[in-house]
Amino acid sequence: MFSRTAVALATVTVFSLPALADDSTLILAENREFQQMMPGMDFTVVSGDPAGETSTLLIRLAPGYPGLFHTHSSSYTAVVVKGQHKHWDEGQSADDVPVLMPGDTFQQPAEAVHRDANPGDEPSLIFVTMHGPLDFHPHK
Repeated sequence: MFSRTAVALATVTVFSLPALADDSTLILAENREFQQMMPGMDFTVVSGDPAGETSTLLIRLAPGYPGLFHTHSSSYTAVVVKGQHKHWDEGQSADDVPVLMPGDTFQQPAEAVHRDANPGDEPSLIFVTMHGPLDFHPHK
């Protein structure tokens, strides 16, 4: 039996990627290099070009990361892979949204003000498919 996370990742991957690489590629999680997006939030590119039309990323949030309201020029689809995650829109309270667990998914429209946080005591890992260029604009 497949786990909820495996099924969710397979679904997002199959319907989000325009094409696969010419050759098989294997990168062990322990060898993946993350870049800091901001303190408490790191990312690594899984496939595609973040400056291009579609890319997939792993986003890692530090334990207790509170997040900040922000926008992206592009929409995205996300799957929680590890840990706990909270995602809410401007006008909502973090207390009003559920804690997302591995296998849970969420989608974010382009230009919508939102916030992401890790309420847990271990790093969270989110698999994200960007449907356009990756950018990050803090909201005032």
